[in-house]
Amino acid sequence: MLASGAVLFAILKPLFHWQSCPSWPILAQLAGGSALFSTAVPVLAPGLNTVHSKGLCSLGYWVWYTSAFAQALLIGCYACLNPRLNTGQIRWLTLGLTLGLWVAAALLGLPVTLASDVYKGLCTLASNTDLEGLKSSHSAICFTLFTVLPLALLAAKGLKKALNKEPGPWVNVLWVWFIFWCPHGMVLIFDTLVRSKIVLLQSCTSQQILDVMLNLTEAMAILHCVATPLLLALFCHQTTRRSLPSLSLPARQPSHSDALAGKS
Repeated sequence: MLASGAVLFAILKPLFHWQSCPSWPILAQLAGGSALFSTAVPVLAPGLNTVHSKGLCSLGYWVWYTSAFAQALLIGCYACLNPRLNTGQIRWLTLGLTLGLWVAAALLGLPVTLASDVYKGLCTLASNTDLEGLKSSHSAICFTLFTVLPLALLAAKGLKKALNKEPGPWVNVLWVWFIFWCPHGMVLIFDTLVRSKIVLLQSCTSQQILDVMLNLTEAMAILHCVATPLLLALFCHQTTRRSLPSLSLPARQPSHSDALAGKS
């Protein structure tokens, strides 16, 4: 939380000239999403706290996945629309677009919120069969945003490059974020296939391995809130280092020949 807050403060304030970063409002929202995710870690991470309130668990899951979905959508939006987002003419359009992404993320976080429950003091998803539809919807959303989205962007970039057309989605260091969440989306969708009997496991050991993988990928996803401030700081450092020299060039003084040309 402290790291994300520090990066957010640096982006919003004119420290290190970070406001010259392209589309700094989107970068600030990524830092805010990472900090928001961190607030849910003490509630949902097993072993850190004992929870007895279903409402607190539901709120924690909603904040947890809403912030993650918003970050995935923001990175995808930034990759597709850059550098058009850097023009001042559509700043209000950028604000409205990102606000719409947060609303969409909040709605996409509702299935897991409604399916959450408390079991032996730990926040988890309910084992009620009536909520299987909600859990399956949540797994499909995670798989789409965390796995399909980055792969689709890479495929679009490769296709445009192969066809010698205009540059495709802009790949940058922020895409490292998907490395933390992509395994979580894949394991969740596989677990859904197992629970729905589409994929049959042959032994109890296979089920135990799947349970361990679910925990490991969730732990790996948690680490994104440590890595995201570093990625944002690195990205801003790279872009400002390229943009500041061009901004610091002195204006060319009119020469004597220019004056004569103006008179003529």
